[in-house]
Amino acid sequence: MANASGGVPAVGTYSGAVSFGGLTNNVRRMDFFGSGRGCRGSSSFKVLDIALDGAGVVQRLAVDFEQICLDSNTPAPMHGSVRINSSLPITP
Repeated sequence: MANASGGVPAVGTYSGAVSFGGLTNNVRRMDFFGSGRGCRGSSSFKVLDIALDGAGVVQRLAVDFEQICLDSNTPAPMHGSVRINSSLPITP
């Protein structure tokens, strides 16, 4: 997850995010992958809460996201939430 300049995003909604692989700067980015799988697609994410320490390490994070895979046989988007030391609840 990164904002358009490649840095850590602030609280807010980010639409039109793309995967990290092989892309130029000045775009919002989000990518999920693992076990040799991933997807090329578009995404949106909402940063609800974020706090970094002086070294830029995440101390608190609350993000909700949606990722649509363009190269998948599954047309349904993936929805999810990430919470790290955040008191904000996950809402379906």
